[in-house]
Amino acid sequence: MDILIAEDDSTTLKLLMGLLRAMGHAPVGVEDGVRALERFEERPFPVVITDWNMPGMDGLELARRIRQMKRNQYTWIIMLTARDFAQNHAYAIEVGVDDYLVKPLDPDLLGVRLHVAERIHGMVAHIQALESCMPICMYCKDIRDTKDQWTKIESFLADSEGMRFTHGLCPRCYYARVLRADLDDFKREYPPAATVEARAFDGDLEFDAPLHEALARYARDRAPSLIEELNGSFSGAVRDIRRVLDATRDDKGMLARSAARFSLLCVDLGMFGLARHLNPEAVEALDPRDAAAVAGIHAALDRAEAALAGMSS
Repeated sequence: MDILIAEDDSTTLKLLMGLLRAMGHAPVGVEDGVRALERFEERPFPVVITDWNMPGMDGLELARRIRQMKRNQYTWIIMLTARDFAQNHAYAIEVGVDDYLVKPLDPDLLGVRLHVAERIHGMVAHIQALESCMPICMYCKDIRDTKDQWTKIESFLADSEGMRFTHGLCPRCYYARVLRADLDDFKREYPPAATVEARAFDGDLEFDAPLHEALARYARDRAPSLIEELNGSFSGAVRDIRRVLDATRDDKGMLARSAARFSLLCVDLGMFGLARHLNPEAVEALDPRDAAAVAGIHAALDRAEAALAGMSS
């Protein structure tokens, strides 16, 4: 094991270093608690052996500081002391000390203590690994609980952590799973809508006004809340695309994926100017750091939102 030693007495430090190397461990020795804490902050050690009395920072303060770090890996702290440990045992344990060794060192007792530390460290690592595993069904996303029963993830987390959940749909899923069905019904009743895409990309049509008028009429006659729901879903999608556009100056891949999904929504709604701005080819040619190009897309988004809002007026 990697073992950090904090000991201000050079003779004791050399003795400890030699004993630990002979046992097959990898010790790192420092002369006081301040240097020990610095080394521990650089990388955690599974075992720390520290003298009680040291200049600058004593062993108790070192133990307290290590416990305050709350690392994922548990550190077994052994206090090395020449004083009567029994009188200070409760306080040392409360601070964070796990075990102690009395000077002068007994090599056999040191070996036993480290064997215990190694066993405890392995058990803690095993428990943490088990706790971090949550078998989850790849299809329905149910989780297998500690009683080997499959349950909904919301119930599992609520029982485990006292959480409460509400459910909703993000704009993308709401459009794909709810509004898209209404639009498909609309297109079946309004056949010209099915051929709008071909007409639009032959020219410079920004909006398909007849499509918007027919959609507004369909909403009034058959689906009174459709335009309001389209507005909400589209506005949410616009916020997402604006966020991605502004946040991914050097990541065109993320912008391309978001734009590809968003441009399909634009085509469905007859917003062809915006679809042209955000189709995969246009995004591939776009420099996200080109302020003028980005401003042009934001302006197109503004016009599209205004056009959709106008359907309900």
